[in-house]
Amino acid sequence: MNTYLFAGASSAIAQKTAELLQKKGHHVIGLSRKPSSFAYDEFYQVDNYTSGLFPSIDKALTGLVYFPGTINLKPFNRIKPEEFMDDFSINALGAVAFTQCYLSNLTKVSN
Repeated sequence: MNTYLFAGASSAIAQKTAELLQKKGHHVIGLSRKPSSFAYDEFYQVDNYTSGLFPSIDKALTGLVYFPGTINLKPFNRIKPEEFMDDFSINALGAVAFTQCYLSNLTKVSN
């Protein structure tokens, strides 16, 4: 059995992916800013993804998946600097903070 950690676990794509992994007998842990209606094996609610204030998880992890993301669908010349920075914080800095926090939990998978 492998263990996967999902950030952005309340999204539909995260829940469907978790369902597929669980059907194969894997353990899936979810993190989300929103409550989840999906039956993760473990679930933690977080305030945000950029602060690095993630819950301590003392399990060996097979994989990390970062589902959060934003997109500004305005013409590029109309995106305000603060909107760009908000998107960058979630899309890039959040992924970095999440990965740095749990990187030491990753284990090698042998087939």
